[in-house]
Amino acid sequence: MSKHFSLSGSNDPPMLPPVHLGRPLTAVALLALAASMGCAGNPQTAAPTERGTSAVAATVRSTSTTASIPSGSSGVPGTTTGSSPAGFSSAQQAVMRAYGDAMASYQRAATASDPFEPAFKNSFTPEALRELQIRIQQRKENGLAVRDAPTSKASIAYVTVDLAVTGATLTTCEVDDRVVYKTSDGSVVNDKVSTSRWTVRVVAPDGVWKIENRQQEQTWDGEELDACLDAQHS
Repeated sequence: MSKHFSLSGSNDPPMLPPVHLGRPLTAVALLALAASMGCAGNPQTAAPTERGTSAVAATVRSTSTTASIPSGSSGVPGTTTGSSPAGFSSAQQAVMRAYGDAMASYQRAATASDPFEPAFKNSFTPEALRELQIRIQQRKENGLAVRDAPTSKASIAYVTVDLAVTGATLTTCEVDDRVVYKTSDGSVVNDKVSTSRWTVRVVAPDGVWKIENRQQEQTWDGEELDACLDAQHS
């Protein structure tokens, strides 16, 4: 089965019909109706409204070290503040930082319900950007928004970073606890915590790393980072 771009959480409400962003959207219907992948890669019946991963402190791990021992930490996902993560080269760390910055920009755009936030627009390839813009606009038009959890447990663990001439592929384990709520009264639609394993493709067509595809491979209910990391080595 071919891969597709997905930022969806497994427990979110289904997507509604696509909303145009003030200009023609190429292949909108195909993008909006693409089913997100659930646990163990099984297709779900509808693409839910995503929550994503909050831009908070992340744990950086490497397959070349013991999986349960953090090898670095960050203020935003992928940006290390301590010593270099063991087992990752400087080139790999640059990709990790770019991924973390891109996800942080998406979360800022999602929180502000602004599909045209400048940093967000520059962090994804055109096709990936278009789908996320549609998702943000759909949520806004249907009276929903997202915010960080009061005491967030969100984190990213970097498992592998494979570099190639055409781009890079990352494997990550991510804890998501962002809250989906109604803008009319602030009532919560979804505040569940989930952990997911992702395969991420990034490219640099203009010399700047951008997310091209983000595929959810497996998901767990709750904060299960260790279970996700263990699954990588099974």
